[in-house]
Amino acid sequence: MKAQVRLTGGAEVNPGDTVSGTVAVDNSSGGPVRLRLRLDDLTPGAAVTVDPPVVDAPAGTSEIPFTLAFAPGTELGVSGGVLRVVDDADPDRVLGERLLSIEVAPVPTLFEEFFWMWVLVAVIVLGVAAYLGAKAWRRVDAARVRGLRAQLWRDDLLLSEVTPRSPRARVFAFVVHEDFTGPQLQPAGPEEANAYVVRRSSGTLRLAAHGQHPAPLGVGERRAIVGGLALSVVDDRGADARSGPRSTRSPPPSRPPTRTPTATRSRRPRPTATRSAARRPPRSPTRPPNPANSTAVCPPPSPTWTPTTRSADRRTPTAGGEQDRMSGRGLGIGRRDQERKPAPRAARSSGRAR
Repeated sequence: MKAQVRLTGGAEVNPGDTVSGTVAVDNSSGGPVRLRLRLDDLTPGAAVTVDPPVVDAPAGTSEIPFTLAFAPGTELGVSGGVLRVVDDADPDRVLGERLLSIEVAPVPTLFEEFFWMWVLVAVIVLGVAAYLGAKAWRRVDAARVRGLRAQLWRDDLLLSEVTPRSPRARVFAFVVHEDFTGPQLQPAGPEEANAYVVRRSSGTLRLAAHGQHPAPLGVGERRAIVGGLALSVVDDRGADARSGPRSTRSPPPSRPPTRTPTATRSRRPRPTATRSAARRPPRSPTRPPNPANSTAVCPPPSPTWTPTTRSADRRTPTAGGEQDRMSGRGLGIGRRDQERKPAPRAARSSGRAR
């Protein structure tokens, strides 16, 4: 006969808890056998009992459940011992055993037991607090006079403009001051009696003149005052702020008009004459007399020209020839006209014959 002890509970318990387990018995005796579960070698201060202490194992294989109960007065820490399975008729006959090592921890407090629930509550509280704080901050920021501009008008002419001295303040006070250049707006002092006061209230503007109750004032709306003047307040923070003409701001650049695709453009006819022909100076109707055509006795051939082969019929000009060519160009005679002149050849041939 053999027996094997197994624990199915955890390795950590609290005082007053239990740990479950089973005993697997292989009974080959052919009849039922009474077995006893016994705890030996317990650590000092460990109050542990086994239930049931005695079990009946039928013939064959079987599993018998049991529990280990830790008394409420069990000392905290590791409770160790040995759980043995012995024959009830012969206690010295050990069929199986199991070493015990179970941690006895204190009973968790209410905070430790519901820790994750407290974390969830804390997250919700922090979220609500952040929302309320952001809402209060937006309310305070919405009441500030940052972005307001007071303007003084006479008919459609902007005379003066003033901005708050402290943009984070909740009151925008200014006065109309008579200067040598005319009426001007200036920030009001702490004890100004004739000051105009502008406040933000529930998304609207309220203007209070000296000795009067605050009255709603639309953005860009002109309120008439004494002397044919008018006051208006412009809110740069508003998305629909309608500001009057300011001398310090330039209007946004206008976009060029988009061109729509049209039919093929008609191109201007190009001149048929070439550029070189257009630049060529006009020829003189009468050419100057060529001294080579005269019947006088010609001098010997000029050394400025070197004879070339008759087939090529070309001459190599020298410095003197270059001057002749330049003088011929000045007289309006083209290069081709000089090359095609038969007079030099006739003069040269007559000179050779003589």
